[in-house]
Amino acid sequence: ARVEQAEAFGLSSRPVAFLKADLLATLGQAEAAAKLLAVAEKMPAVTRLDHYWLAERARQRRQFPQAIQHLQDALRVDPDDFWSLNLMGICHLNQGQSAAAAANFTACIARRPNLVWPYISRGTVFADLGQFENAQLDLARAEELSPEAYAVPLNRGFVFFLQKNFDAAKAEFATAAERRPDLAAPHLNLAEAFRRQAEELELSNAADGAV
Repeated sequence: ARVEQAEAFGLSSRPVAFLKADLLATLGQAEAAAKLLAVAEKMPAVTRLDHYWLAERARQRRQFPQAIQHLQDALRVDPDDFWSLNLMGICHLNQGQSAAAAANFTACIARRPNLVWPYISRGTVFADLGQFENAQLDLARAEELSPEAYAVPLNRGFVFFLQKNFDAAKAEFATAAERRPDLAAPHLNLAEAFRRQAEELELSNAADGAV
């Protein structure tokens, strides 16, 4: 059924061959999967969706340079494609290339200015770059677009955490935990903020001669 859906969406022979090979491997047919993979590697990718699917496959395998190359091919076919730009930003971010990621997310915002996620993504990247004011502006815009979004306080807490403003970070992580108590991330981040604040206080006390 997955293969039929892929073909219906317009994927040409190469991505479909990869998908079939993955399914064969899942079914334990390793030899047949390997043969089909060898054939798929020689097939051309044609459409924008072909290139995007191959990029996503590479990203899932943490093959980020290959994913970026496929996304560049996708953007050659359709230079205005929001999803290729967004995934390229994610790949650059995973490689520690924050400036390139910020440029990708800015391009996404230019194409869909009322979508919340590119602002959250770019805000996180700005924080990585030490541009904390820009990060907060992006997260404020994200909050305007989606006032109850769990990811806004989660990432705002991250920005405060990087600035060692642990009280503000704890407040944001607590808000995120209230919005999504079923997720581990805000609880883990809240605990880490407490731990780091305690470390900072111990260092401060030691410097003051406390015993």
